[in-house]
Amino acid sequence: MPRKRGDHTNSSAKAVLPWKQYQEGVAQLFRELGCDVATDLVVEGVRGKDAIDVSIRFVRFGLRQHWIVECKLWGRPVPKEKVRALKSIVDNIGANRGLLIAEAGHQSGAFAAARSTNITLITLADLRESAKAELLSLGLSEVRRRATVMKNYLFSLYNRESYGPYGGTWKLKPGVDGSDVIRLGGAASMIDMSEQAQLGKFPVVVMFPPDGEEVVRAKDLEEFLVAATTVLDSLDSGVREVAAGFEAGEGGR
Repeated sequence: MPRKRGDHTNSSAKAVLPWKQYQEGVAQLFRELGCDVATDLVVEGVRGKDAIDVSIRFVRFGLRQHWIVECKLWGRPVPKEKVRALKSIVDNIGANRGLLIAEAGHQSGAFAAARSTNITLITLADLRESAKAELLSLGLSEVRRRATVMKNYLFSLYNRESYGPYGGTWKLKPGVDGSDVIRLGGAASMIDMSEQAQLGKFPVVVMFPPDGEEVVRAKDLEEFLVAATTVLDSLDSGVREVAAGFEAGEGGR
């Protein structure tokens, strides 16, 4: 049997919206952001079944996420026990994040319990203000992560021949095509571009590989992330080709 979520309403609640409409308001917010949303689910986890108010899945800017939401239309602040219960469900089903939404707020112990975890405590009104910005922030982190991983891989294709005050000299490993590595050097520039975007220095110019013949002048963070994800997807394909060629050359020696 799924674990019981507990009552979502309280006799002293002053909120106008009934709980079901409140839950649907949360679901609709994420639908409008392009997420795959389901409500009133029972999900099988590693330790048994759990009942979930709202399930949110999305792939945005190369980042795949599953969030679950617990809706509390109470007339009193939510205690820490509910935070721990949601954390247990998140861990059980392997979700990336849990949101505990409560119009009457959360007790101080609840905030302490949620600190340094993947549980967010928020009201629906605040969520409406911050949801899109949060998705964009996650997207920016993912773009930077992908660009850094790619840059580190490209550096691994070089052997260091000497040391010096400016980094010394480097030489490509045998079997690596230098023109391919240069073509894929956009990974390093993408890190610089993402720093400009994070600082709000728009427009940010994004050049598309392989030769930078197509340019997008992103006027905001969302435009930048769409363009950057397209570039990184193309670079990913190029890196796989370089890696396959290098490994084939290694195997032939």
